[in-house]
Amino acid sequence: MKRILLIAVVFICSCGNFDHRSNQQKAEELARYYLDSALNGQGDFKATKFGKVDSLLEATAKGKRQIGWSLYASYQGNDAYGAYEVHKVILKIDSGFSKVLAVSDYRP
Repeated sequence: MKRILLIAVVFICSCGNFDHRSNQQKAEELARYYLDSALNGQGDFKATKFGKVDSLLEATAKGKRQIGWSLYASYQGNDAYGAYEVHKVILKIDSGFSKVLAVSDYRP
């Protein structure tokens, strides 16, 4: 009986720790948070479009390995001269969706 109770308690505690959001939702939320903090003080901005989250691969001697994720984002905001325009960037995100590693301009 004690084992069943212990297993039930462990199961209930572990269910609360799962993140039920999709990778796309995690990446978009992290991108919004990053843009909000990075563009603080540069005026208003509005995230207008996100692309699909894609794996970020690194070439190694044994082949390729995944090192994180990439996400296309476009937003409207002020540039360095104060002009309000559309900006397009690629955000590189770590594999655990905990931080943005790098941001680069999108060049099609």
